[in-house]
Amino acid sequence: MNNSLVDLLILKTFKLYNTVSKTPRIIEIEWKKPNTRWIKVNTNGAVNGSPGIAGYGGIFQTYRGFCKGCFAKPLGVLYAFEAELYGVITAVEYAIRFQWTH
Repeated sequence: MNNSLVDLLILKTFKLYNTVSKTPRIIEIEWKKPNTRWIKVNTNGAVNGSPGIAGYGGIFQTYRGFCKGCFAKPLGVLYAFEAELYGVITAVEYAIRFQWTH
């Protein structure tokens, strides 16, 4: 097993996806649209090493799933928590700047 999406789909086909106990685990995540007239933001920070070269990004989507805007930025050497935090802070700053209150 290579811990890939293909492996997850095969395991789900045979209803075996809950019996795998290897680390790292594959977790299926499903995007759900926000309520009407709301904007949803998804952010992520990533690091190569610990600490390591880092970056972060995010995407704003409407309740219909359309991209309202996105951002990405490279960082220096940081820990993963710091990269994640930069993504969240930037998302809040953009929401305030564009007056996206929902």
